[in-house]
Amino acid sequence: MNSQPAPDSLPALRSQGPAGILPLRVIYFALGSGVAMFLAVSIVLTVERSSPAFQGGAPAPQAADVASWILMLTPLLGVLLLTAGYLAGKAALVGARRDWSGPHSVAERERRLFTRFAILAVVRGAMLEVFGIFGLSALLLGAHWGGLAAPLIAMAILLMMLPSQARYEAFLSQAVG
Repeated sequence: MNSQPAPDSLPALRSQGPAGILPLRVIYFALGSGVAMFLAVSIVLTVERSSPAFQGGAPAPQAADVASWILMLTPLLGVLLLTAGYLAGKAALVGARRDWSGPHSVAERERRLFTRFAILAVVRGAMLEVFGIFGLSALLLGAHWGGLAAPLIAMAILLMMLPSQARYEAFLSQAVG
């Protein structure tokens, strides 16, 4: 019965986004800042040979072993998180379609759609932060400079996925269209 929006209701749906987009952007800034701060600390401690990778300025073999495992597992974690983010997006759309065709008022359905979009954005951002920090652990614990790739990739994707009105409208199109 209410599965398709009236042609003039999409602009109303789109208006839900602007007020909620800014807080989502602030959350992304906080997530990216956390990765950037940990990146800076890890680099300084590694360069100064003060990180757990060193004992008295010399490489610590135990830390290097753990860090090597972390470094090897980082790409796997990235693939797992990428898959989880994709599946979370599919689940959010299924729920959004169900919400849109539900018996609630249009205002309530609009609120539910934006809530699903916001939760999806935060979950995906948090997964990127986890990926970045995991890779940095290899640098901090074992002075493996290859660990820098994960936080740089994570921060780049955070910037590319920054919540916006256009992203919200794309989500709406997929949910109600």
